[in-house]
Amino acid sequence: MLGLLFLLVVALYVFSYHYERNGNPINGGDFLSRIFWSIGFTLGYFLLGGWKLNLLLAVWMFLGGFLEILIPHGFAQNMGKRTQTWDEMPSIPLFTVFGKALTLPKWWPALWMAPFKNKLSFTWQDLLGMGTVGFMRGAIVFAPCVALGLGLLPVIAAILITAFWQPFAYWVGNRTPFNIWTNTANSSTWGEFYIGIGWALAVLVVV
Repeated sequence: MLGLLFLLVVALYVFSYHYERNGNPINGGDFLSRIFWSIGFTLGYFLLGGWKLNLLLAVWMFLGGFLEILIPHGFAQNMGKRTQTWDEMPSIPLFTVFGKALTLPKWWPALWMAPFKNKLSFTWQDLLGMGTVGFMRGAIVFAPCVALGLGLLPVIAAILITAFWQPFAYWVGNRTPFNIWTNTANSSTWGEFYIGIGWALAVLVVV
């Protein structure tokens, strides 16, 4: 039974993360697509947890699912197959103060790599950058759950899964040679497809 539920959650996460976030079938912009992912993420958590989770955890799963997806990953998703350096990528606009636009570098999650990133190949930059994104996303969702009743070791395991699965998914995705389900062969579209599997594994570990 758990195996079937896990496969159902994988399908739910793949759809709500990859297909719905990319405007298929409902194109409601970034905000609505993130809400859709948050709802799907929370539902998957309940399905794997056997509906035994408390209300605070349910609320946090929704909020955490929304917040984690705000961490950008596009700067590292091509696993070395890019022509731009991170520094050449357009900055992310935040807001305007007194007529001056405040921005963040597109690769801000990986700013810790600044002292040595140019000594690495694009592939290694992207692997480490994407791993950082996975760690940050996992920490946002799961770390607060310790205070809400989940065990420390399962939470640490879930965060490590998201940290390692994020670069793994995109590395494999950029080497998947099939055009199917609107996914393009050897591209980051497959990475986005595989990401849902990692989130389902992380949730399975904590429940």
